[in-house]
Amino acid sequence: MNRYEEYIAQLKEENRYLRQEMYLEKPGSRIYTANQREIKANMEEIRIMEQLIASDITELEKAL
Repeated sequence: MNRYEEYIAQLKEENRYLRQEMYLEKPGSRIYTANQREIKANMEEIRIMEQLIASDITELEKAL
């Protein structure tokens, strides 16, 4: 697993934890909305990392 994949796995694990915490909170509460924002930010970061992985693979294929 490369560093990007490790980071993605870490973000996904954090999202799982945040979702579990959200289930214990009242929708609309401060913690609930903070977790929602954090999950959204993590999902965007995952998308960016996946694009970097794809571009790295493309660059490697061009080099061969």
